[in-house]
Amino acid sequence: MKFVLILISLLFGQLAQAACSAYMGQAVINEVYKGTGAPGNGRFYEVRLLASISSAVTSGWSLRICTAGGSCTTTGLSNADGDLFLLNSSTPSTTYFALGNIDIVLRDADGNAIDYLSTGTTSGQYAGLGCTSFPYDIVANPLASNTFAVRRVPDGTGNWTSSSGNSGGSTPDTSNDGSTPSTLAAFRIFHAGQAINCQGAQITIRAVDSGGNTLSSFTGTINLSTSTGHGTWSNVDGLGTLSAVGNDTGTASYAFVAADNGEVVLKLDNRHTESLNIDLSFGGITESASYDPDLVFMPQGFQFIANGSTTLPHQIAGRTFTGGPFILRAVSTDESNNQCTALLDVAGAVGMAAECEDPTTCTANPVYGGSTSLPVNPDNNVTSYTGIAVNFVNGETTLASLRHDDAGQLRLHARATLSIAGVSQLLTGVSNAFVVRPFAFALAVPGNPAAADATGAPFQRAGAVFSGTARAVMWQGADDANGDGLPDVGANLADNATTPGFGRHVSAPTVTLSHSLVSPAGGDAGTLGGGGSLGAFTTPANGEKALSLSWNEVGVIGLSADTADYLGSGLAITGSLSPIGRFYPASMSALILAYAPVCAAGNPPFTYAGLTGTKAGQPFAVTAKVCACRPGAACQDAVTGDCLAPALNFDTTNLPSTNYASRVTGATASLLSGAAPWAAGSLSLVNALNFENGTATLNDPAARLDFTAAQAPQSLNLQLAVCDHNGTAPTDSSCTGTDDNAASTVSAAAVSFRLGRLRLVSASAPVDQALDLPAQAEVWTGTQWLGHGADQCTNPDGALASLSAYTDNLAAGETTASDGAAGLTAGQSASLIRLSAPGAGNDGSLQVLLDLTNAGNFLPWLREDWNGDGALDPGPTATASFGQYRGSDRIIEWREVN
Repeated sequence: MKFVLILISLLFGQLAQAACSAYMGQAVINEVYKGTGAPGNGRFYEVRLLASISSAVTSGWSLRICTAGGSCTTTGLSNADGDLFLLNSSTPSTTYFALGNIDIVLRDADGNAIDYLSTGTTSGQYAGLGCTSFPYDIVANPLASNTFAVRRVPDGTGNWTSSSGNSGGSTPDTSNDGSTPSTLAAFRIFHAGQAINCQGAQITIRAVDSGGNTLSSFTGTINLSTSTGHGTWSNVDGLGTLSAVGNDTGTASYAFVAADNGEVVLKLDNRHTESLNIDLSFGGITESASYDPDLVFMPQGFQFIANGSTTLPHQIAGRTFTGGPFILRAVSTDESNNQCTALLDVAGAVGMAAECEDPTTCTANPVYGGSTSLPVNPDNNVTSYTGIAVNFVNGETTLASLRHDDAGQLRLHARATLSIAGVSQLLTGVSNAFVVRPFAFALAVPGNPAAADATGAPFQRAGAVFSGTARAVMWQGADDANGDGLPDVGANLADNATTPGFGRHVSAPTVTLSHSLVSPAGGDAGTLGGGGSLGAFTTPANGEKALSLSWNEVGVIGLSADTADYLGSGLAITGSLSPIGRFYPASMSALILAYAPVCAAGNPPFTYAGLTGTKAGQPFAVTAKVCACRPGAACQDAVTGDCLAPALNFDTTNLPSTNYASRVTGATASLLSGAAPWAAGSLSLVNALNFENGTATLNDPAARLDFTAAQAPQSLNLQLAVCDHNGTAPTDSSCTGTDDNAASTVSAAAVSFRLGRLRLVSASAPVDQALDLPAQAEVWTGTQWLGHGADQCTNPDGALASLSAYTDNLAAGETTASDGAAGLTAGQSASLIRLSAPGAGNDGSLQVLLDLTNAGNFLPWLREDWNGDGALDPGPTATASFGQYRGSDRIIEWREVN
């Protein structure tokens, strides 16, 4: 329960110099909020407990706040239980909430410092603390502008942070960041239960929260003692400071530091033959009753030796133990120097057993000598042994091969009644706790085609959920040719047996699943859904973990499973699977489709259409942009992050042929036909687009549109559809098949298409004058050809006209063609072709052809079947006449009209 505390202004004088409190690390100043208005309007100090401390203890605690100017006030804490929060106080005054101008000390009942905070550069109290080493951040600086609050993030144990103005708000009586810091609940003590006087005993001490989880953030000084007052403490692997109180007193203290991660191994030497119990305290917190076994010291017993050391090394599940030779030695304590000496005169069989520490019960038996199973016993309850025939020489016997076909932490036990100097005596012994780790993690993804790159078989759409499994498995020689204890590259772990103990630990080991990009090179690694910490390996069975994964990118990936420190042994376990894929886009999005009329200056603007089987339409430019989409929101553009980011050319083969004929609105589909890319009104995107950062662009200046029959002018709206056929080869040429992946369409603004032709008009002139041939653009209205006044863009080169069929006195070469004065205006030109004057005596006529299939005048969409023979003529013709009919003197020009 949390209580709102009453702020009591205590008019204490300056406290005398004190020291570090025994409660340091068990409570912190957690937040200061200065409020936003008049006194009492929301300001508070917040103190959070990180350990279970009674209100009887905290009622004597206080906060002392001083300003940079030297003014100080002390506020007491009372009626506290659990986290301490000081809320909505009108006292002390606003002076003591001036962030950037105060420092604060949290003190225990003896005035010793528990925690300290300096805001800005104010630190007047620090020099007088008599304590300069605090486990957590003590300085809130630099401060944001106009700071209203400072707070620890993560809550309770993190560094101080601030926010500009009141933007960060305040979090009284709640977490600063949504987290709840673990609270120290107890300590757990682990040891072998028995020890030889001359060898001593290793003692593991672990700080835990109420759930029994290691409190890795724990810091503080614990007090150690033994029930008999005997023994001498020393440090084995602690990074903090051990301070022994005298020799053979059983008393010491150990200062945990953050680098200990909440656990330390110490050694207790004791020359007394006795049973004792270890006691420890930290404030009001002691050892857990369930993890406080008695420890028996004896003058003689068995030692387990590995390659000369009394510490058995860690091993790998399924592999014969390495690090030997392994020896069982019978020893006795030499009381003169407390050294272990071999018992030379011993004989008899030895009982051996295994104790399961984590998991606390085993599902597999260690194997001795290749065939003898050693009985397994629960943690702290070893009662079952198996007799092993051994032969002691000089107090030692070699242990035959050992193996354990599961994962976990074990101890080996030995006991025997041996004849020593003619006297039968019971000897017992226990090894150190050692870890047997899984060989590796075997990863599997059912249905994975293991594509190497974009040309491989498809697997899953980006963002789609796919399943997998991770198993902790035993060693096999075929997977470890070099004997380094790690899987060889390409090792097949699918047939390796599972280690079920990996799913039965007291606390689940941290296994992290991550991914890496295999292909394309330089692509986006994306995000692996379902990765990160995997939790306990218990589903679908112990030692196994079912995976539900997704990847939001395009390409091929690999998976890796890793744990860095299995059961505190420092041993890493790894496993990988690669390649996995190919993953293809979640969907395709047509972002842009645009095409402009060729004759934009026309009124209205227009483009000439062609006729299927006769003449091709006028080329017009089309621009398209396509996005390969991530899952979720519809693609908009690469800038938004919605487009995938494969490297150039990835997945270019997955876009289908898309026929414009089925994408036309405002006219019947029969208006378009044909199948060749960009020919006769159809567009094919197969193998046409190269993707970079998830988008592909297409710019084609030569699209054509053909009518299948003569039509009146049509305003047509083109539409582009894209899809990727679920990453497979398409079974149809559209985006409507059952294998299609979420088709996307985009439309372009409508453009007027018109069926047209160009007519030349016959004319005559005197032999001493140039002759201009007029031209007229015409459009089919649906019933007849009429002049096309919207054409202001057609401008063929009259100089390319061909001349033939000379009559009378006119011969070839006597007149030549040149370009007229201008192209069409309002659909007409009075002088499209100019013929030079042939001169006196060269009267006659000729035929003029403007060939629209000529490379210099390529205008096939304006051709026409002028002679009615069923085939398009190369271009329009006209008759030009020079001086053949003088006529009336009152007639300036005589022109023949067809």
